[in-house]
Amino acid sequence: MKLFLLVIGFTLLVEGIMPFFLPETYRKAIRQIATTKPATLRQIGLAVILTGLIILYVAKELL
Repeated sequence: MKLFLLVIGFTLLVEGIMPFFLPETYRKAIRQIATTKPATLRQIGLAVILTGLIILYVAKELL
């Protein structure tokens, strides 16, 4: 549970950096995402999920 809360907290921290420091760039990125094809978003989502799983696996093995 502790690890889960750490991961959620870190994710929120990282997700908040761009809208806080670069709000206009963030707005442009959101507009671009809104016009991206669903299949492309799914591919990006899958790549992000797999990358996250690999990082978690490597981190677990190192700890």
